[in-house]
Amino acid sequence: YCEYYVILEGSAELEVEGRAVPLWANTVVMVEAGERHRIVAVGTDGVRWVIVKQRSEPSSKHIS
Repeated sequence: YCEYYVILEGSAELEVEGRAVPLWANTVVMVEAGERHRIVAVGTDGVRWVIVKQRSEPSSKHIS
């Protein structure tokens, strides 16, 4: 699955394959299938996000 992270509120840091990427409200980032990753909240307000996963077959998106 490819994963699309949509940040709704707050700020976070996405670590992908050992590299850190800052995220904040109203941003979207894609993580390729098989990439090691994690999201860590930054600050004291927390963070809310939605993940959209996409399989390699057409018309196979779903929200988790």
